[in-house]
Amino acid sequence: MMKLSRYCYFLLLVSVPALGQPPFSGTVFVDPDVLTSADPSTFVQVIAAGVGSRQMFDRRANSGAGGFIIVKALLFKAFYTDNDTIEIQLNPEFDVSDAEVKANFYGHAIGQLPALLRIDVQTA
Repeated sequence: MMKLSRYCYFLLLVSVPALGQPPFSGTVFVDPDVLTSADPSTFVQVIAAGVGSRQMFDRRANSGAGGFIIVKALLFKAFYTDNDTIEIQLNPEFDVSDAEVKANFYGHAIGQLPALLRIDVQTA
């Protein structure tokens, strides 16, 4: 019975239609329209905060299995209308202008989350 339940759950997950490109890999399996481009965001702006040594997860590390690495990350401070501030850390392989575009994208997406879901978000 347990194998049948797992199989049915697997079929449910793989049969969910993709309605659009999700902002984060893998989130389509939770609910494909949790965040949409039409949702409001409390995001205000990002400001470049320089470069700093940070521990980050990289799915390419450890022969593709993924793992944590320490890098000199490009840092941005993201500000929100509810006085929340988080640090956005980007891999140094991006140039500064590309990194700022990505920081704005993820800053906006995080601002679309309800405040309750952002309580413990310190970095992105």
